[in-house]
Amino acid sequence: MIGETTLAMLYVPLFFYLFDRLAERRKAGAAPTEAAAPAVKEP
Repeated sequence: MIGETTLAMLYVPLFFYLFDRLAERRKAGAAPTEAAAPAVKEP
C-alpha cells in the first residue's frame, strides 16, 4: 500500500502535465484550421 501511494504521488502529477501539454498542442493546432475555414451559416 505504501508503494502504491508513492507511485501515485509520482504518476498523478506526471499524467496531469502530459495531458495538459497534449490539450494545449491540440488547441494550438485546431485554431488555425477553424479560422481558415469558417462555418457556413444558413440564411
